[in-house]
Amino acid sequence: MSEQTGKKKTLRVLALIAVVAILGALLFRERVVSLFQQGTTGARAQSSGESGGRKVLYWYDAMNPQHIYNKPGKAPDGMDLVPKYAEESASSAAPSMPGERKVLYWYDPMHPVYKSNKPGIAPDCGMELVPKYADEGSAPMAAGTVKIAADKQQMMGVRTETVERKPLSREVRATAQIVADETKTAHIHLRVSGYVEHVYVDFVGQQVKQGQPLFTLYSPDLVSTEQEYLIAKRGVEMLGEAPYQEVSQGARSLLQSARERLRLWHISDEEIKRLDETGQVEKSMTYYSPVNGFITDRKAYAHMAVTPDMELYTLTDSASQLVALVLSRQDLQRAHLLHLPDGRPADAHREGPH
Repeated sequence: MSEQTGKKKTLRVLALIAVVAILGALLFRERVVSLFQQGTTGARAQSSGESGGRKVLYWYDAMNPQHIYNKPGKAPDGMDLVPKYAEESASSAAPSMPGERKVLYWYDPMHPVYKSNKPGIAPDCGMELVPKYADEGSAPMAAGTVKIAADKQQMMGVRTETVERKPLSREVRATAQIVADETKTAHIHLRVSGYVEHVYVDFVGQQVKQGQPLFTLYSPDLVSTEQEYLIAKRGVEMLGEAPYQEVSQGARSLLQSARERLRLWHISDEEIKRLDETGQVEKSMTYYSPVNGFITDRKAYAHMAVTPDMELYTLTDSASQLVALVLSRQDLQRAHLLHLPDGRPADAHREGPH
């Protein structure tokens, strides 16, 4: 009886141990399998490296090759680390053609610690990866050559262009004002007082041509001078053949004096000739433009009294204008570039609405 009771107790203990073992196996199954696989991978890699002669450089994550480890194990994503063999590194580089440079790897110019075995885009900044060549740092450079690392070039904004043969030019942006050439500006004044009767050019900006009428003027002084001229002319006709030389000479002198006074008042030879032909005094006199250009100032209005000190019109030659530039200090040193080497002025382009 006591023997049977002891056997039952032994069976119960064994069953309890078996249940605990099964539960432990279920709970720690994944860890046991991982340790088993790790041991198997390490043993295989070690045996392969020892028996086959393949040298392992490092282990890396197959999903993130930039993550490199110095021993086998598990990657953060749960995958087994993959060994990188020396012969794979040598065979992955494509055989260089004569004259080609051998690429060791590609790296991020902003973060050179990031490396990749193929070209692509850096994951952190989106920039293109830069190749690292085997001959960098070993090739002899000419005297005076300056070498700048790729990351420094990126920070400095260095850009390269293919050398081309073309005319050199530089664009200078500046504010400017179009001004008249003072050497070709005409100011209209009178040499006699009077009254403006009719105005033909009546607004600023109007374009006029040489010989175009500007306004008409009535001047009592001018009318009286014309009358004196006609009287002197008739005196010469009547007394020009007089037996007394003093009388004929005096008549001619009066005519010449009246003619010169008309010319000093800017009465044209055509007007004097018309006065000789018609023998009639014109009440008003027409004044004409002396040049081609634009009206930039006007003070002549109908029925206005005018005097010789008044400037009635200002005319600017339209064929000659100047551009006054406002340059910044750094552009002052390049001011000579506004003219070409042969002396011709540089081109100026206007921006914005015309």
